[in-house]
Amino acid sequence: MKGFIEQICQAIPPSSLISRKVQLKQRGADEYLGLCPFHNENTPSFSVSDKKGFYHCFGCGAHGDIFGYLMKLEGYTFREALEELARQAGVRLPKYTPKQIEEEQKASVLYHIFEAATKYYQHKLQGFEGKSAMRYLKNRGLSEEIISQYRLGFAPTNDELAQFLLKHHDHSDIIASTVLMQGSNSLYNMFRGRIIFPIIDKRARVIAFGGRILTDGEPKYLNSPDNPIFKKGATLYGMHNGFESAYKLKEAIIVEGYMDVISLANQGITNVFAPLGTALRMEQIALLWAICPEPTICMDSDAAGRKSTEKTAIAALQNILPGKSLKFTMLHEAKDPDEMVTKFGVRAFRTALANAKPLVNMLFDIERLRKPLNTPEQRLDLKQRLQELCEHIKEEQMKKTYRQFFMGKFFELFSRKIDTQTANDNDLDQGAVVSSVMEREHPFEREILSIIIQFPHLLLEKDISLHLLNMEVSCKKLDIIRNKLLTIIDFGQLEVMNKGQEEKLRQEILTSLAPEIILDEVLGFREFLHLEDPKPHLERLFKLDELRCLQDQVVFVQESFCKQPSTELFEKLKHLKDTEEQLKLQLGIN
Repeated sequence: MKGFIEQICQAIPPSSLISRKVQLKQRGADEYLGLCPFHNENTPSFSVSDKKGFYHCFGCGAHGDIFGYLMKLEGYTFREALEELARQAGVRLPKYTPKQIEEEQKASVLYHIFEAATKYYQHKLQGFEGKSAMRYLKNRGLSEEIISQYRLGFAPTNDELAQFLLKHHDHSDIIASTVLMQGSNSLYNMFRGRIIFPIIDKRARVIAFGGRILTDGEPKYLNSPDNPIFKKGATLYGMHNGFESAYKLKEAIIVEGYMDVISLANQGITNVFAPLGTALRMEQIALLWAICPEPTICMDSDAAGRKSTEKTAIAALQNILPGKSLKFTMLHEAKDPDEMVTKFGVRAFRTALANAKPLVNMLFDIERLRKPLNTPEQRLDLKQRLQELCEHIKEEQMKKTYRQFFMGKFFELFSRKIDTQTANDNDLDQGAVVSSVMEREHPFEREILSIIIQFPHLLLEKDISLHLLNMEVSCKKLDIIRNKLLTIIDFGQLEVMNKGQEEKLRQEILTSLAPEIILDEVLGFREFLHLEDPKPHLERLFKLDELRCLQDQVVFVQESFCKQPSTELFEKLKHLKDTEEQLKLQLGIN
């Protein structure tokens, strides 16, 4: 194989291949300079050397030979680049095995059948039979250029295509291609009466069709079944036009349907792709990860689109890696990207893309909105679901990072942020009972935080972390400490902690808090070093703090009752007083 590669490299100087798409200026006997095709630049920094046989960009660092150039620019695999360059160089590649030769010959026949059918459909769209289809496309705002670029066509309701193909191809090959299907007596076209959307691979070869019905009926869209040259789950619509621009922009957009891809291309946005009537699969995402680190998923805003988005987000977890992830945007103003650009313009669509959510945020929001979160049990259920999501991640460092992020968002969601300006005097919820105590320090809060900093293994216990989460913290500085404690632990990794691990975690906590707060001034945490078993003391402090909050509520309700007596307030006050007495009894307080 090495000898064949050398032959190809000798036959095709890099400048002759690259100059087909990049304007190069000669700067020596065999040196050339131009604008880099792999990133946007105004001053040329892209150097091509025929003598050395490679290109190099001093701006973005892109470097490689003619094989690497095709793989980067066109998204080719090495084998595809090898075959294409061998064809251009007139070099015959090593012989295939008899089986490989047979498969290549069969594939070649299928490509020819699809190409013939595509030209037939294109011709019909431009003729009398395609008038209604052409009117539909024009009404959707598509230009002649886009219709031609995406090779759109129309399938009449007659048997003309079968008669045409049978003149040039064997019946068995036509069936194998799936261009036509075998009926009870003859070949029939599953796309009859539909607008045809050719599905084209990276090398501009038609490998399947999609068809849209013009009248009312179901299904609205049909796709070719898999065939020897087409695998639905490993192909994207728009590949032949989108790969180059996606690579240059380092941005790829995945939408739901053919018309979304074409409508956006009609507006000059060509780095757009669509799955083929199914949920996005990892094989399809992998195609885009080869050219773009974080493709943006932009599915329809209806129930089906939201379900597809959720399924994609969860499935992607198994394959994410550092630098390889997804983003998500939902178009709340329109049902799909086609409607978005038609009604609101390209700028509105680009704004939606700019505000896309990273995968980790999308997953958190999916779980957050899945069930109610009103009780401690429901909140713990959310925490468990988030931890279970992390178990799908194969890469260990990514798993740890996601776990920490989820727990940070979890505690942030339920951390009590009380605003004295908006508290409603008529609201009897516990969160509203704050009035004048917002910045008053409570010794129980200080002691609780001090003990946990000194003994961070306590946070591994669910009841302690939940108490800390639900504790009302009235002082802003103490609230900062509480929130940082809840986010710094790598929840789910450890069930027990030895002294070495605890000391390491303690130092991590102190380092994290030190830039914002002088701990000795705020907490004085060293005073609790003498405790051998801090948990009983901590649990008592939580109950004391609970009693303090309850007593604040009693005062609040009493004041409300004095202002405006009612049966509801009387019953509320009685319940609070009974609860207060029970807590005092548990604490041994008279």
